[in-house]
Amino acid sequence: MLADDEERVRHALRIVLGRQPDLDVVGEAAQAADLFTLLAGEPVDLLILDWRLPGFTPAGGLSQLQQYAPDLIIIALSGRPEVGADAHAAGVHAFISKIDPPRTLLDTIQRLTRPGQPGSQNYLSVNQP
Repeated sequence: MLADDEERVRHALRIVLGRQPDLDVVGEAAQAADLFTLLAGEPVDLLILDWRLPGFTPAGGLSQLQQYAPDLIIIALSGRPEVGADAHAAGVHAFISKIDPPRTLLDTIQRLTRPGQPGSQNYLSVNQP
């Protein structure tokens, strides 16, 4: 699932992720209220979350996300690389700067979702055949 208020960012992510045979984008949200509505109705393994998503506050928002999907892997994105430490401290699984190349995001997804790999979540199944 993608959550970013910038349509061009969601579009770019959709293109990059759509080229991966083992990933499906199952929903998109431009604000926190839409994100929580989508999560209530759609099982999601992975969330790519704009750290400054309108209506989302990290303190309460991350715990609320865990209530909707306890095994949800969250990758935070921001155009401000300096907020990465705050995102990690708040409990996201990974942080990617929006200025990083797409390969960084794909490598991070692979690391977090491939069973048996260092840093992976063995319970996760991201559209694996």
